[in-house]
Amino acid sequence: MTVTLQPVAFEARHELRALLDAYLIELSQYGEVNLEYPYFDAYWQEGEQRWAYFLCNESKVVGFAMVNTVSATGHAIDFAMAEFSILAAARRAGLGAEAASRVFREHPGAWQLSIMRANLPGQAFWPRAIAAAGAADVARLEHEGETIYEFVIR
Repeated sequence: MTVTLQPVAFEARHELRALLDAYLIELSQYGEVNLEYPYFDAYWQEGEQRWAYFLCNESKVVGFAMVNTVSATGHAIDFAMAEFSILAAARRAGLGAEAASRVFREHPGAWQLSIMRANLPGQAFWPRAIAAAGAADVARLEHEGETIYEFVIR
């Protein structure tokens, strides 16, 4: 089982949008979520520091990741995991941790990601995924109702 990253081309943004919409609806069970996702189009605008990936296993899309450089806390970072989802049918097979590691290694540097406090599956997943990626200098903090992880990928 190998997860690969496929950058989402402008022409494939509608497929990503459909996956994002389903993910946001799922995420809304844990708290307030802006279903409009106003920064979506910025992932394909020149000069933006944003990257969108399909996560693939055996050339089949099993999820997506969206990376930007926006810090939730104002701390200096290089990258933030804005959104990350493994499709329900592909969960519990180890693909999530492998996919997260691949995304982190694609962008070495100081990372940040936030998890809604009520998102218990995310609260369980991310510490394991961060450790599996070999992250250094891991810090966990609470900020504005979310759990924030900051770490370094070398």
